Amino acid sequence: PVYNAQKHLNESIDSILNQSYKHFEFIIINDGSTDLSSSIIKSYSDKRITVIENEGNKGLIFSLNYGISQCNGKYIVRMDADDISLPNRIEEQVKFMEQHPEIGVCGCDYTQFNTSTEKKHQAISNHDEILAYMIFNSAIVHPSLIIRKTILQQLNPVFNSGYPYGEDYELWSK
Repeated sequence: PVYNAQKHLNESIDSILNQSYKHFEFIIINDGSTDLSSSIIKSYSDKRITVIENEGNKGLIFSLNYGISQCNGKYIVRMDADDISLPNRIEEQVKFMEQHPEIGVCGCDYTQFNTSTEKKHQAISNHDEILAYMIFNSAIVHPSLIIRKTILQQLNPVFNSGYPYGEDYELWSK
């Protein structure tokens, strides 16, 4: 999803197009941006990119649900317009998911860089620890995850519009 994200959009898009794993579809949803986001998106010419233009700003939850409904792949790798992925992220996550068919969702370590100093976060990998952490906050960070599409197909809607500031927490609670 993209909404008025011109500041980081090129770097975000480039971080996906330059992945070591090349076989993916890249769905970009422009959610009625009024800045240069639309022009930036249109400047890319890559057959893996599908651009969806919302008529006006419909919001993150609408855009996420619609985008998921358009995905054709086995896995969904989630990003926002200001997120940047390391070059081997998708390759490593797909490899892990293929080796562990019993796992539905996989996150990874990440670095928060939108503050005055970078802050590194280590992903919680133990199921019980994830559940305990969920008492305080979401233990799964969207820009670090890969999820089996079959998991999301069981939910309707995937993201609940009744939770506009906690849609991710509500999803993981389900």
